[in-house]
Amino acid sequence: MIPIAKVIVDVPALQVDRPFDYMIPEALLEVMRPGMRVSVPFGNRQVQGFVVEIAETEPNPKLKTIERTMDILPVLNTELMELGDYLAEDTLAFRVTAYQAMLPAAMRAKYEKYFVIRDESDEMLWQLFDGLETLDFKQAEVNNLLPKLKKPLQDGSVEIVYQVKIK
Repeated sequence: MIPIAKVIVDVPALQVDRPFDYMIPEALLEVMRPGMRVSVPFGNRQVQGFVVEIAETEPNPKLKTIERTMDILPVLNTELMELGDYLAEDTLAFRVTAYQAMLPAAMRAKYEKYFVIRDESDEMLWQLFDGLETLDFKQAEVNNLLPKLKKPLQDGSVEIVYQVKIK
């Protein structure tokens, strides 16, 4: 049996309004607790989530691993999590929305979108990226680079990456 965290992800949609299982990295085993915020892979991006339970399960190679913790101590105690569950059920809100409502605005997650070079041999990409490996999506939009990045995105030489930031 291996320890896992059951995580409510920051995706307000009915299909994902349930806990998902994530492996806890060895370095976080001692500190991981319910009520903590974590950054986890979800689909093709990183999202914030709330640990709602620590459990054990059989090893499964398909389980994804928690990327990092965003807190040293839980930001939601048991009572707040129970209140969030009650609010979600009573008001038909998503659990993640109810949990976030209990946090100060400064603790809510913000997501930044970047382009990342995957084909490092493409000189044109290095010029578009000003010699850097990443390019902020907003900056690319402002500089009218999106049309030039469409083909590299489609052929896989550039990828869009989402990163969780704390406000």
